[in-house]
Amino acid sequence: MSDKNSPGDLKGARRRVSWSAAFSVGVPEIDADHRILFELIGQMRDAATAFEGDMVTGSVLAALADYVDYHFEREERVMEAVGYPEEKQHAERHARLRKKVEEFVRRYNQEPSDGLANELAEFLEDWLNHHILDEDMRYRPYAENNRAASVAASSIGIEFFMDSEDDAVTGPEERPA
Repeated sequence: MSDKNSPGDLKGARRRVSWSAAFSVGVPEIDADHRILFELIGQMRDAATAFEGDMVTGSVLAALADYVDYHFEREERVMEAVGYPEEKQHAERHARLRKKVEEFVRRYNQEPSDGLANELAEFLEDWLNHHILDEDMRYRPYAENNRAASVAASSIGIEFFMDSEDDAVTGPEERPA
């Protein structure tokens, strides 16, 4: 079986990128987050072509936006725990992506479309691929096999979602007429 989803192979439209060992940062919890992010991006692409796509896409977009926040919080805790010297710059890149995702959510809530869902999926695939392979790999030497990284990564759980504000994407029936 050939690996059509190898890192960096994002040229084809609608090509689905999936997690592989090449994306491992050496912290199992972060690697699991990255797997989930890739899966959510794939679900975003699938939703754009599904029956009742607006409702499905809106749900996936809301889950993706929440999970991005959760993952970034976890990753920033790990970087702080291991004394990663580029932590501040990395967190600033996270903040820029959060704003971009918020903008997609805003645009989608105003006018849902399959094109916007695909645009977001393509943007996030490109961003996640670059971010993990270029940015996250820089903290790997600090975090891999580091007990403090594991403790920090485990310090955030489901309560994160319970305490966060409800930034849900609205379904078509919930949008003002």
